[in-house]
Amino acid sequence: MGLLVAAAGFGTSGLFLDAPLDEEMDMLNVNCRSLLALSWYFGQRFAKRGRGGMVLMSSMLYIGISLLFNSLWALLLLLPLLLVVQIGVIQHEEVYLERKFGDEYLRYKVQVRRWI
Repeated sequence: MGLLVAAAGFGTSGLFLDAPLDEEMDMLNVNCRSLLALSWYFGQRFAKRGRGGMVLMSSMLYIGISLLFNSLWALLLLLPLLLVVQIGVIQHEEVYLERKFGDEYLRYKVQVRRWI
């Protein structure tokens, strides 16, 4: 295996405080804990091999859930959310990686597609 693609998840409907806590905890386990475990497991394997990749498609899941529940406001918030992630997370991470790995990371960036 050389690529982990994770897009599974689910959400509950209705008001949060009306939902049974065990259903909310199940959702948390599927959407967060399982993704963390998969990322860690395959990240270990990829690191040992020196190659591999992960595609975590939460924005696609976000769009799907927004459409499923006919939530226009959630769709409208997606672009600002993606901008915050790009500017607030990804750009800072790339600066860190360039500092830590230097030319090796710059060569890697040239060889790898950023967005699919």
